[in-house]
Amino acid sequence: MFSLPLLEIARFRRKLVTRAALVVVIVTPTFYGAAYLVANWNPTDNLDNLTAAVVNADTPAAVSTDGETTTISAGEDLTARLTTGEDAGFSWTEATAGQAEDGLEKGRYAAVLTVPASFSASLASLAGDSPKAAALSIQTNDAYNYINGNIAQALLASVSDRLSATTIAAYLDSIYIGFNELHSSVSSAADGARVLAEGSAALDAGLGGLVTGVGELDAGAAQLQQGASTLAAGTASSATGAATLSAGARQVAAGTARVAASTNDVVTRVASAQAALDGALGQARPRADTVAGQLATSRDLVQTSLSSQVATLAARYPDDPDVAALGRSLTEANAVLTPAAATAGTVATEIASTDAAVRDNAAQASASARNIATEIAALNAGAQRVASGAAALSGGLRELSTGAADVAAGATALRTGTESALAGTSRAKVGSAALAAGAGVLAQSLVAGAERVPTFSSLDRDIRTKVISAPVEAKATRANAVAAYGDGIAPYFIPIALWIGGLITYQVLRAVPPRAFASPARSWRIAVAGYVPGVLFALVQGVLLSVVLKFVVGVSAPNFSALLGLISLTAVAFAAMHQALVAWFGGIGRLLALILLVFMLTSGGGAYAVQTAPPFFQAISPFFPLTYVVGGLRTLIAGGDPAAAWTAVGVLCLTIGASLLVTVLAAHQKRTWTIARLHPSITF
Repeated sequence: MFSLPLLEIARFRRKLVTRAALVVVIVTPTFYGAAYLVANWNPTDNLDNLTAAVVNADTPAAVSTDGETTTISAGEDLTARLTTGEDAGFSWTEATAGQAEDGLEKGRYAAVLTVPASFSASLASLAGDSPKAAALSIQTNDAYNYINGNIAQALLASVSDRLSATTIAAYLDSIYIGFNELHSSVSSAADGARVLAEGSAALDAGLGGLVTGVGELDAGAAQLQQGASTLAAGTASSATGAATLSAGARQVAAGTARVAASTNDVVTRVASAQAALDGALGQARPRADTVAGQLATSRDLVQTSLSSQVATLAARYPDDPDVAALGRSLTEANAVLTPAAATAGTVATEIASTDAAVRDNAAQASASARNIATEIAALNAGAQRVASGAAALSGGLRELSTGAADVAAGATALRTGTESALAGTSRAKVGSAALAAGAGVLAQSLVAGAERVPTFSSLDRDIRTKVISAPVEAKATRANAVAAYGDGIAPYFIPIALWIGGLITYQVLRAVPPRAFASPARSWRIAVAGYVPGVLFALVQGVLLSVVLKFVVGVSAPNFSALLGLISLTAVAFAAMHQALVAWFGGIGRLLALILLVFMLTSGGGAYAVQTAPPFFQAISPFFPLTYVVGGLRTLIAGGDPAAAWTAVGVLCLTIGASLLVTVLAAHQKRTWTIARLHPSITF
């Protein structure tokens, strides 16, 4: 049974070239798969081998926070972060706009990031009334590498997210500080409102006392008005009496003068003169006493009652001009009444003394005629003094009457003012009560408002800023995660390498041995004779590829034995497919194998999920074994449900059976020679 396969293998032992061909067949899948995986094992970890340029055209901007102005240089900070950071992706270098454009055009730079002149100003505007979004732009050149553009866009999104989080964090921190300041301001306002409420209550109480005092002042002003009117009437009457006294005194003076001039008639006229003098003195004395009493009463009224009341008013209303004027008027009245009262008293005393002297000396008058001239001269002098004093008294009383009238008018004005003040203070009392109530409500409202305004400590601000600046904490979790990008694409390139290995195998081996057709061997033995060498090569290819991937490249596999088994089975199945293609179609079968490879690559879902491919490739995907092999290898490399691996095993077994059946049919058909077989239209 195995004689035909051994004969097929034995022909490669004749020459070195044929033995080398066997080595090439064995090594090709390993070389292809390992080389491609090593080249693409983890490209994202080597992005720093790509040079990118950052063009910083930013102009620093001023921003005011908490009353202080600071300058921010966001472009410079971003440039420093990119050029010195270890997680910046590319290897960034700062360049001018011209250098960056030239480097991007000639391929020296994989990308160019441009920071505009308004970058810092836009970030600073977030604290103002017209915020603007800060802009960044990145340029790539697809003429050199398309993938670089995708990577650059991802890096730009990452940079933008970081800047956004940093900017939002700073903005939120300023907001929380503003809340603290607002709480402090509202608390201060509440304290002020409490002081205002207390002051308003005190004002209301004080105005209550003021209303009482103004009422008392109004009553006193009424009494003052009445007393001033009485004073004015009394001084007017005193002025009239003083005028009468003055006229009588002048008559006395005239009489004594005539007596003195008529000394020869002294004796005979003494009696009549004495009688006339007694009558005049009797009339002058009560009038002088009355005037003196009225003046003393007016003086006492001014000095005691009115002065006390005016002093009280002046103490309560030190700035009231009417009260000050009233005080001055009383002072002037007192200055007039005091000497007038004294003069009136003196006059009364002198009149009394004169009356007594006249009465005492009347008896002696007749006996002392010799002294009449002297006595009459003295009497004449006294009469002259009485007349002069009476005239002065009359003038002073007239002035006193005028002053008293002014006092009465001032008292009337004062009464009017106190009545107005009483009405005003009453209204003020009502307003102060409302003010006190409103201030109390304001204080309570501000205290309640201050309690509702939150405050944040430094630690609390940091926690809230971090959470709110990134409110969604996105966490990506990979089920059955692989260690590197190479582990992820290995399930795709392993079957491709094995397919290439099967193609090369039947470039060297014959799908069906030609000698077998000259023997009586059955068709299935002929098919097996061509398949067994392919299986041996496929097994060696699979084992070698598995060992190199595991121990040299570093592909991880939780169950290496299962991985080795599936890779080997895949190699055996692909060898059967290539044998069937070549056996049935001859050299054209190798071309068809390449075409099948294209279809399997595009529909296998190795790089991207097959659902992302056009509908045609999605439709043909289930009909190719590579689709199932990719799924099975992924399960064995990453871990997870082994159902996909068992499905792949089943599909590969069916593939082997179907391929061998085609090979048997092809062997049976080739026992008959035809003109087309002897002279093919095209030979591969």
